[in-house]
Amino acid sequence: MNVIKQPNFIIFGKNSIDEFNFPTSCLVITSKGAKARGWLDRFKLKNYYIFDRVEPNPSIEIIDEIISDFRDS
Repeated sequence: MNVIKQPNFIIFGKNSIDEFNFPTSCLVITSKGAKARGWLDRFKLKNYYIFDRVEPNPSIEIIDEIISDFRDS
């Protein structure tokens, strides 16, 4: 069984990323552009897996690949 838990709150606003306590381990799904621009460096994450091969309307195969890669990281 797989479970996806989404937060019940959204934090936003100027410099809000600096105030949030990120989890110790996380999966970041993003575009190559966000990674190339250095946006992810602002998160200051310690244990993470980045999937940056996002495509519109991802296939179930891509979703399975993300899950498998994250579990293996």
